[in-house]
Amino acid sequence: MKKRMLIGIIGADVYKSAQRTIIKGAVFQAQKYKCDIAVLSNNFNVNTYDKPIPFENQVYVLINSDDYDGFIVLSESLNCENVREHIHKLLLKKSIPIIVTGAELCDFDLPDAVWINTDDPSDIEEITDHLIDVHGFRDIDFLTGFYEIPVSHHRLSGYKRSLEKHGIPFKENKVIFGDFWTTSGRDLAREYISGERPCPEAVICANDYSAFGVIDEFAERGLDIKKYFAIIGYDFSNTRYEHVPLLTTYNRNREQLGKDAVDMLVRQINGLPCEKFQPPKGRFINGTSCSCLCEESVINNELFDARENTKYSQWYLLAQMDHKLTECRSFEEFINVLGELQFLVRNVSDITICLFDGWYESHSEINKISLICQSVMPWNDKEPFKIKHYEISDIFGKNDKSAVYYINPLSFKERLFGYIVLRYDTPDTYDWVYGNWINSVSNGLEFLRMKNDINFLMECMTINEDHDVFTNLKNDNGMQRSYELIMNAGDRSGSFYAVMLKICLFHDNYDDKNKIASILDAANAVMELSQQNENLCGRIENTTFLCFIRTDSRSEELIANDLFSILTQHKIYLENYGVDSFLSCVIRFRNNESYNAVKQKCFSEIAQKAEDLYNFRNIKHYDKMISVRNNIYLAPTSPPTIEKICKEFSFSEGHLRLTYKKCFGISIHKDLIRSRISLAKYLIYTTDMPIVTVSDKCGYEDVKYFLKLFQNCVGVTPKQYRNLVKKNPK
Repeated sequence: MKKRMLIGIIGADVYKSAQRTIIKGAVFQAQKYKCDIAVLSNNFNVNTYDKPIPFENQVYVLINSDDYDGFIVLSESLNCENVREHIHKLLLKKSIPIIVTGAELCDFDLPDAVWINTDDPSDIEEITDHLIDVHGFRDIDFLTGFYEIPVSHHRLSGYKRSLEKHGIPFKENKVIFGDFWTTSGRDLAREYISGERPCPEAVICANDYSAFGVIDEFAERGLDIKKYFAIIGYDFSNTRYEHVPLLTTYNRNREQLGKDAVDMLVRQINGLPCEKFQPPKGRFINGTSCSCLCEESVINNELFDARENTKYSQWYLLAQMDHKLTECRSFEEFINVLGELQFLVRNVSDITICLFDGWYESHSEINKISLICQSVMPWNDKEPFKIKHYEISDIFGKNDKSAVYYINPLSFKERLFGYIVLRYDTPDTYDWVYGNWINSVSNGLEFLRMKNDINFLMECMTINEDHDVFTNLKNDNGMQRSYELIMNAGDRSGSFYAVMLKICLFHDNYDDKNKIASILDAANAVMELSQQNENLCGRIENTTFLCFIRTDSRSEELIANDLFSILTQHKIYLENYGVDSFLSCVIRFRNNESYNAVKQKCFSEIAQKAEDLYNFRNIKHYDKMISVRNNIYLAPTSPPTIEKICKEFSFSEGHLRLTYKKCFGISIHKDLIRSRISLAKYLIYTTDMPIVTVSDKCGYEDVKYFLKLFQNCVGVTPKQYRNLVKKNPK
């Protein structure tokens, strides 16, 4: 049951100094009002994603909870446009007060939201005043961020105001637009060093990272930057100690910003008018990059934090958390290991793991209606309890005092297991070492789930000296017995062929989860080739399959092409490894050859093909062309257009066609057709689907055109092909 007012904070990378400072102020003030705070944050906050909203960012769906009384949004931390758009849509559905802290972004242009921020122009004006009034400088360059974003111009306006106030003419060539990162700082430093741009008396950088770039470029060239000019940063970063000289910077008062946000939010929640917001004033943090005296206590605090980070990093390595979690064979054992290693999460009061009911199921669509929650702390009540997905106050209600709770996703690739909830009873935040901790938890859960998924296959399946317990096909010994039965059988009608398939080429270090799924998928393809006759197919080595086919109608070439068509329809394998990761050979054997002799012939042919393939892989632009080919076979009915491919790789159409054929020995146009015909062959081979339906499934509305293409590619009509493959003797 909800006991107290609940304020939600929406952010990303909340362990970083800027975010944690705002949260520290917010928690301090919330505890005065006896409010709980729930912080929603992802673990890996990158700028772009392959998918608009990957499972890592599904933590933000908890915005849907009705338990919140108001929200604070840390706008500057959310650097991915897709994530901002997702959060914006969720917040539009809420009818509770919202305070947005930081730079104004159109993605958070919410009808009733209140924006608050520090006064960037006044801060920059104070920095410029300091250089003019204290140091007597008048020749000052200003490095800001991207030209296109408002914050770059906001900060520039403070520089202009100070110059105007002191009667110094503003010159456009003294302003450099960069990227708010070290790259633009390094670029500017190189201009100074080369003489392309004259050195000023001082440089103001609109954030610390740009300043670090300037300082580092000079230092790496063995130049003392202080002999050239003074430099001051902005937006204090607690990693100054990594750079020499120590940067003088300006600390925005984010802690007060967090306090003000809570004050305003609580007043709105209680229906009271808010006082006019006054941006909190920051302060200088002196370093040695100008001639002002350093504050020893500030430097000591930064170095103390650095030593603490190093200590916890070393503890994490020595704890061997990944090894311990992946060795767990039950969830109870898993919880106990987390309890032993809770000390790696600095200063935390409680850790609760909340997993969706049925998180361990093999299918990807997990029931997200309810969560099973359990504390991992050895001294707490570890009895599991169940809550509904969005009723998060059921976790907070167990604590009698107000606290701050950090909610992070537990996910592995596209699988969201649930959440980790950290409780701090004081205004504190987790640090970057926790990112490794939670990543180990997610990986450990996937290992535990995978063990459940395959039901401890190696131990639980009936082990037979002739069977491969992993795929349930024959093993090498079983295939030899099958071969001998064929040789001794009286019925020798039709021809017998040995078909070998080698998979997972050039991917020896691929992760175990994908390899397991891919081997099983390939095993199914081999069984389909042999018309489900598992008695004549086997896995004779880790990634090598062998099967025997008897036919009086198909040639070696047709069988090999059939295998290619079948395997390329097995999307689990194809997505993980690609079209160039497997080789096959088909050999007709005589009744006087031994099993080992036939097998050796297959291995020799595969080895020669592998050498040829390796040579092709060294062709220039092969990596680009194989990505195109993989996409073609993964979606044969909707492949990428030639125009799109050319644009992606900056190729002309002629260059694309020439390079593609050089890599694969087939033109891209013919390969596009072949991918669809491979799908058609698979449907004919494995189903009784009418030919008209097959044509439609392959994207051909004109059946006559489809029949013509099929015969050109395969050599027979679809009906003739069905007759050939369906009369294979078992």
